[in-house]
Amino acid sequence: MSLLLRAIVAAEDAGVAADLGLRSVSGTRTAALAAAWDAGRAAGEAELLDHHRVVQAVFERVPCLPARFGSVFADEEALHARLALREADLAAQLIRLGHRCELAITCAWREPDVLARLWPFQCPPWSGVTRSTDSVRAWNVSARSSAT
Repeated sequence: MSLLLRAIVAAEDAGVAADLGLRSVSGTRTAALAAAWDAGRAAGEAELLDHHRVVQAVFERVPCLPARFGSVFADEEALHARLALREADLAAQLIRLGHRCELAITCAWREPDVLARLWPFQCPPWSGVTRSTDSVRAWNVSARSSAT
């Protein structure tokens, strides 16, 4: 069974989330908290939201570095090896960040043309950009370009 990495915590906090069904893979200064994961299983919105819920529950208990959803390791040995490669950096990040949290806003549109209604401008024909998520990306690029 593969392991889905949920978060990195300090080694002394390794057992903090056993009641959440997480396994702890410990290094000397940090520990990786991971859940059993069937590598053949497809992940969707429900799994992504569950990942967020688990990371939030860990964060409410101890400082942690949330893992990007989808960080899957073949087994404990593979996760331990990866943790060992980055342990000094991860430990330093935990100390530096403490119990601060990152705020993020994610928008998911259920209607196909909602962005066109929210983003009514028309890109110049020479841009090659249509009214879609490409418009948002193009706007971000042009905003950054004009700021420099």
